[in-house]
Amino acid sequence: ITSSRVVNPFTVALDFSEVLDEISALDKNNYYINPARLPDSVYWGQSHNKVFLHFANSLPASVPFELTVSGIKDLSGNSITSHTSILEYYRAPMMGELVLTEILFDPYVNHDDFIEVYNAGSVSISLDSLLVSNPLNGQKQWINDPTPLHPGAYRAYTPNADQLRHTYATTAAANIRVNALPAFNNDKG
Repeated sequence: ITSSRVVNPFTVALDFSEVLDEISALDKNNYYINPARLPDSVYWGQSHNKVFLHFANSLPASVPFELTVSGIKDLSGNSITSHTSILEYYRAPMMGELVLTEILFDPYVNHDDFIEVYNAGSVSISLDSLLVSNPLNGQKQWINDPTPLHPGAYRAYTPNADQLRHTYATTAAANIRVNALPAFNNDKG
């Protein structure tokens, strides 16, 4: 197994270094999540060295879990005896967990805007695929950040992190990420 990741609350993707034998690769009994759980179905990815495990019930959110794979064979008959990965799925924020603590527009001439968010919840959350939009000018921008935001933590997003750090003399520990943002209005909105 070259990589394993949680794609969404119901799906795990596994990449293998070899093309797999179809019978063993698509046998759901060869995949086991601790505690006692098998996928409801297994299907191919874009090639026969990638499989997706689908679960009818959501995977546990913000709690690490073990996925053990065994009995999978390549086309030469070589078999994985047992391989365990530790995975974790971070859910999207629920109402009241993600707080927009600051929006800075037009801070200085030729300087970039930024937003700051705060996790007011009790579990780590995913901000990947968060949509920031300005309906007054029709602009939208997705936040593409796979790193979870932990409870009580702040994070800033701006197109130019170095400029933000320099202008506001932030500490090296400040959690600032580069991401495009929609243009914010100077009034209204």
